[in-house]
Formats: sequence, C-alpha cells, structure tokens
Amino acid sequence: MKVVTSQEMKRLDELTIKTIGIPSIVLMENAGIKVVEVIEKEYSPLPEKSVYILCGPGSNGGDGMVVARHLFNRRVRVKVFLLAKKNRIKGDAATNLSIAEKLGIEVKEINSAQDLKLLRQELPHADMIVDALLGTGSTLPLRGLMREAVGLINQCRSYTMAVDLPTGLHADTGEVPGDPAIIKRWPKFPL
Repeated sequence: MKVVTSQEMKRLDELTIKTIGIPSIVLMENAGIKVVEVIEKEYSPLPEKSVYILCGPGSNGGDGMVVARHLFNRRVRVKVFLLAKKNRIKGDAATNLSIAEKLGIEVKEINSAQDLKLLRQELPHADMIVDALLGTGSTLPLRGLMREAVGLINQCRSYTMAVDLPTGLHADTGEVPGDPAIIKRWPKFPL
C-alpha cells in the first residue's frame, strides 16, 4: 500500500475534483461511509450503542456529519458536538450540517467554557467517540477549546476512532506539535 503525505493527499483531492470531475461533496460522502463501515466491522452491534461525534469547522467536521447521518439512519443513538458556531461552517461541511439537522440529529455547539462543562458531563456516556475535529491539514499546536476538548476525549474510557488521524497529531511526522493529541487507537500512518 502506498502512503502519501498530507500535501500529496491535498493534491490528489484537487486532481480528483478538478481534473476527473468528482465533486468534493462526493469525496466527503465516501469518506464518511468508509468510516461507518469500519465502525460496523469493529464495533457491532451498533443499534444499542451511543456514538458521540466531535466535529471541527472544516472538511473533517463535514466528514463527521456524514458519519452521524449514516449511523443515525442505522438507528444508532448519535450526538454531534460542533467545536464552532454553526453559522461559520462553509461549503460541503455546511451542507452536511444542514442535512443532519433536518433529519433531527442533535448538534450542540461547543463555543465557551460553559459548553465545555456540558461536553465534560456528556462524554462519559458515549459508548464510542468519533474524532472529526481536525484533519490532515492541521499542523499547529492545539489551543483553546480545541485543546480542552481533546483533553476531555483523552480522559474518557470510550472507544475512540479518528476520521483521518487523531486530532493534534501531525499527518506527516507523527509528532504532536504541542500537547495534547488524542492518544487512543488508530490504525493509520504514521503510527
């Protein structure tokens, strides 16, 4: 299997969208479906489970919204925690957020210390946590609410799965530029 760097992956996405003509929302849909397939394989039966999906403001968060929708359609108890204001989500991620809300999926914004208290109370009730906070393009150390949320995930005993790679981990080097990163179980390069 060939492993690509984050820059190579970005170029492959651009090539797929611009040259081949596959819309980016289709790529997002496919990514979300693949995550759900892995969840079904690794962690079934699902209908009795509660899955909490933590979504960031970008495409990785959009992937998480797709995951939420497909799990919801399989009668899984799903909650989405969005580390951004809903009105700041753009593009395909905004489309998938809108679809999730129209289906009745609970999406809670996490934008303050008070919201983090809610997250701290809720996370221990999850059977599984899906990390859809940041993807392969993230290289900066985590700060603020993102850092706090990652710390809360790390404190949970719930099975945790990342959409692309664990939030806080550099996609190319495996290094953590600052602390913390989500450190649980992921079968992905560079681990």
